[in-house]
Amino acid sequence: MRKVMLVIEDYSEMIGLETTLRRLGFDVLSVAKDVLVNDALLGFFPEILIATYKGRNVDGVKLALKLKKHQIPPAIALLHSGSAPLISGEDRRAIDAFLESPLRAKSAIETVAKLAKMPVAPLLEKYEKVTNVDLSQGDELLIVGTKAAAPEVSAKGEWDPVKTPGSSSISRSARSDRYDKFLTEHDEPVDRVMSHEVAAKAMRDLKKAALAEKDQLDKIDKEKREFVKAMFVPKKK
Repeated sequence: MRKVMLVIEDYSEMIGLETTLRRLGFDVLSVAKDVLVNDALLGFFPEILIATYKGRNVDGVKLALKLKKHQIPPAIALLHSGSAPLISGEDRRAIDAFLESPLRAKSAIETVAKLAKMPVAPLLEKYEKVTNVDLSQGDELLIVGTKAAAPEVSAKGEWDPVKTPGSSSISRSARSDRYDKFLTEHDEPVDRVMSHEVAAKAMRDLKKAALAEKDQLDKIDKEKREFVKAMFVPKKK
């Protein structure tokens, strides 16, 4: 399963793309601020990162330059409005692709497939099946949250496992609307679970750092003991 991290400032667009990619089988983690990326990376190592080019809380170019210094950097695409931004030099080399906002289903899937080095045809075919949309008729389907396309979200109403089997992931209700509102107001990443390997590595690093200070700590401990001992030694007359 390919891992994709979304650092997209527009909540609706971020959720729309996340939903689309999850339905295609990708493992997706979304955050709405670039300052949250470091914490998110502790338990999630993306192969692809899609970020807003320039926003109030996300600077895609700075984020790309920082991530490209990692030992295994992800492929990076920037999401922009209007014509593609003019970027040159080292900044441009840190970016692998551009996506235009508002996102269109076909172009987004083609770009992700290219970055993941996967054949695009099976992904487009799968998307058409799960959304009941024929992309061969044109690239007009927008990915904008619950507005991405009517086929992806049913009319409001409580989910009934008997009357509407298999629709739990797409049915809307007053409760799911309240949950979406909560997510909008609290855009901290939900997936904060650290993997066992990362936790073990962090523990090893802490032990290594503690060993480097062991001599100093032993010296301080010795001085404390000598001080306490001297307090109880009677003075010679």
